[in-house]
Amino acid sequence: MIRWAAITAALLFAAPAVASGETLYNQICCGNEGTISQSFPAESSDAKYTIQLADDFSVPPGETWSIDEAISVWVTNNADLGNLPPKIGIFIYADNGIDLPGSQLFGVESTVAPRVLNEETEGDIFEYEIPLSDVPTLGTGTYWLSLQVHGAKATNGEWFWGDNTSQFGAPAALRNPGDGYGTGCTNWDARITCDPSGAAEPDQSFILRGTRTVTPPPPPPSQPQPQTEQPPAGSIDLVGQPKPGKNGGPATIEVKLPGPGTVVATGKGIKRVKVHVTKAGKVKVKVKLSPSGKRKLKHSKSHKVKVRVKITFTPTGGDPSTVTKTVTFKSKRR
Repeated sequence: MIRWAAITAALLFAAPAVASGETLYNQICCGNEGTISQSFPAESSDAKYTIQLADDFSVPPGETWSIDEAISVWVTNNADLGNLPPKIGIFIYADNGIDLPGSQLFGVESTVAPRVLNEETEGDIFEYEIPLSDVPTLGTGTYWLSLQVHGAKATNGEWFWGDNTSQFGAPAALRNPGDGYGTGCTNWDARITCDPSGAAEPDQSFILRGTRTVTPPPPPPSQPQPQTEQPPAGSIDLVGQPKPGKNGGPATIEVKLPGPGTVVATGKGIKRVKVHVTKAGKVKVKVKLSPSGKRKLKHSKSHKVKVRVKITFTPTGGDPSTVTKTVTFKSKRR
């Protein structure tokens, strides 16, 4: 069972009983269910069910954060086994540029028992405060928080991180390396892609607390400055023809951009791609088939599928522009 329907809105909206540090980020909101995020002993028969959730958060421009605690909502089915989870693993990942966790920046198994801030005994629903230390200072950008209970199912039950009907940034991510739940998501992918039954609650619920440092803006110039024009709408030019994806691999679309900004590629049958660009020039956008696109390619009698890809460039401080191009994906002929 990957999800548990037992969370009530009353608990999710409850304010923490004790506030430690400044609230840096808050996405505890509305939700009625939870999704399991738990590591089972490697030597047990449950090891293939080890599953991990992560959700993104962003540090605004001009700020750095020092995180010293996380607050999260959990529901458990271990009413006969005790209330507190045995241990909780806390991880922070960089964003991989396409709205999924990338390289791990921090990871620790909490040695301090989480403190219950709010509790609803019917259904074993809890709001936990998890103290943290030695988290690296985070600068402006997007990151991913992952919380994962560690414990055996027989002695500790199953623990479900509270879902959220409101989506903040990208949807929550999931991976189940042993594929015990049959999602096919042995590596990170959007939770609602791995488990479509949770599409109505695409995010997780959590709060981050700590210390925020804001870089003061530069002083105003001593002399009046000439008024600058607003940045024009971003222009995007295709360079040559797209390179088809061979053997089901990614296709490549090369574009020429006038300056820094963000490129997003979307389309039916492909995974959404997001690329941050720091300067003008040519950029190669790698486009991969989504699970549905791979299925279509697998059953194609011509061993290829064509996909309309919409590429949108949004320059820093300017308006977006979009071009559309058809790319081809080919499978290996048997």
